[in-house]
Amino acid sequence: MDQLDNKMTEKEILDFGIIKLIIPKDSIIELLPHPESYGYKMAVFSNEIFTDIYEDDLGNYYSKTNDLELLNYIMILQEVYAQK
Repeated sequence: MDQLDNKMTEKEILDFGIIKLIIPKDSIIELLPHPESYGYKMAVFSNEIFTDIYEDDLGNYYSKTNDLELLNYIMILQEVYAQK
């Protein structure tokens, strides 16, 4: 990751694969029902990005993603906690 701009590159995303990205609850502006029966909710952010989210046993929201735009947006918020 480039330390100067706090963004991941497409190559880094491909190297990681799918990332379990913890979603800060205060970054979500709206929660919508998930369109699929297996999903939990859809989260909408102020920059109009949206993603499916799930809730873990501790009440944290997360998304399993490789979406570069979403990852970089959350990282810009300085509140990213990701695990492979």
